[in-house]
Amino acid sequence: MGSDHALAAVARMRERTAGLSRPHAWLLLWGSVLVSVYLAILLALVSDGPTPQTTAVTFGLMLPTMLTYSAVVAGARERFASRLRVPGAYSAAVAVAVAVYFVLGGIGIFGGGFPWWVAAFVGVAAFLLLGAPFIVYLARGRSAVIVEDPWRSHPLTPHAVVVTVGIGVYLGLTTALSSSVIPLMFVSVVGMLALSVSSLAPAAKWSAAQAGVEWGRTQWRCFAAGIGIMFALAVATVVAGEAIAPPIAVLCGVLVLAAMVTSALTPRAR
Repeated sequence: MGSDHALAAVARMRERTAGLSRPHAWLLLWGSVLVSVYLAILLALVSDGPTPQTTAVTFGLMLPTMLTYSAVVAGARERFASRLRVPGAYSAAVAVAVAVYFVLGGIGIFGGGFPWWVAAFVGVAAFLLLGAPFIVYLARGRSAVIVEDPWRSHPLTPHAVVVTVGIGVYLGLTTALSSSVIPLMFVSVVGMLALSVSSLAPAAKWSAAQAGVEWGRTQWRCFAAGIGIMFALAVATVVAGEAIAPPIAVLCGVLVLAAMVTSALTPRAR
């Protein structure tokens, strides 16, 4: 048993020395998908003259997911013993992509709009740009002998349970209120302020980043399921051109909350 832990420690140290670890690369690749879909939905929103209500609901659903992901994934780097080095050329390419996004957004709002497939194309292009380094790394890299599963879920500490349930309440309530603009914006802003305060002390036990250190396979899967529900609701809002009916919004909110509560309590402590 002692030798297994020693081998696992050596493997983690090698990955830390090498830079980006493979588990962290998988997580960042998923983040690339998340950002790409986020950009595509927002461009689809402005492609054909959105109403103020549709705009508020879509942003109210999507901004909390992105900020929560950013806050929690910061702790994953410590869990996976990883260091992320971003080349200058990659940063420049991302800056160009962001500039293109704002130009298209301006055309959509002030210039008469554009076909929906442009938003889809930009989403695919964004994924290829953001995810390419991680895809290449995962395709070329060789995994070290895995002695301890880095994705294995362990019972969360009480602080992490509270933070994880709190994230579920925040995202679930935001989703449930997506049919009412004012309550939605109020809850979204309050939650974003809480996440911002949390990011100021990432090492604190109550921070989202510290919860991310403890999140394993179960927590990330449940979080992905919750984000998927919220993104689907945002797409439905954009397509319908109006807020979704309250019963559907409430049902989706309950599902998001249930997913996060499940992740907080699974696996059970023995």
